[in-house]
Amino acid sequence: MHVTLRRYRALMQFLLFATAVGLPQQLMAQDHNLSTMQTTEERTILNSGDFRSWLSHLTGPVTGPLGSDLVLRHFPSTWSVPGYHEKKTAAVNPNSTDVDSMNRLLYEAYDLKTRREFVPDSALREQLFPERLRKTFHLDTFSDTTPFRAQLLHTGPAGNLYSLMATGEIACNACDNNKRQTVDIWLLVADGRIADLILVAYETGDDVEKEMRYYYLDPHHNLFMKDFTIGELSVSFNGEEKWHIDKQFTKIR
Repeated sequence: MHVTLRRYRALMQFLLFATAVGLPQQLMAQDHNLSTMQTTEERTILNSGDFRSWLSHLTGPVTGPLGSDLVLRHFPSTWSVPGYHEKKTAAVNPNSTDVDSMNRLLYEAYDLKTRREFVPDSALREQLFPERLRKTFHLDTFSDTTPFRAQLLHTGPAGNLYSLMATGEIACNACDNNKRQTVDIWLLVADGRIADLILVAYETGDDVEKEMRYYYLDPHHNLFMKDFTIGELSVSFNGEEKWHIDKQFTKIR
């Protein structure tokens, strides 16, 4: 950010100088075009044809467990949480503590410095975050300028496993506050094509109510996911799924 700002200031000083001494307009235009090109290069824009080649240059894979084994523990169907004025005196509820921990891990994963950022064009965005996925989980599409952040998770004979994350504010005219949405989509890429994808984690909602999912991948490539609704005064456990990852994502239950 500081480099861009220094360049912008230097460019402005150059343009003022050029105007004063009457440098040729062609020279001024060339420097302006160079500045515009470098600003554009700070954000990688990809289409479907570029995407798979771009993925192949990601470094990795990730070492250690993926997700959190807190997903494996039992949760009641619903439990109460203290109101704003009761939080200082209320006893700590381990169920809420564990849900908060999983939610925090979602955002820590997004902020990993090993992720590489890109902006998909409209066709690629629909391929990576398709309507069927959005409808199933009541999610919204992201804006055209929302970046995705990619990470290579695993390599193997069945293909490579990638995580794609995106976050952004979703306008809501009928709401008191705009919603915020964060997703973590896993892609299985084999033989140079996207073989399958799955939504392993997300959070969507506002300060009043949020829906969230989080996951755990065990050493045998079994993927466990649990869904929750977080309200102002209660949290609900909405269900769980188990999948197996091989040449595709196969639902077990």
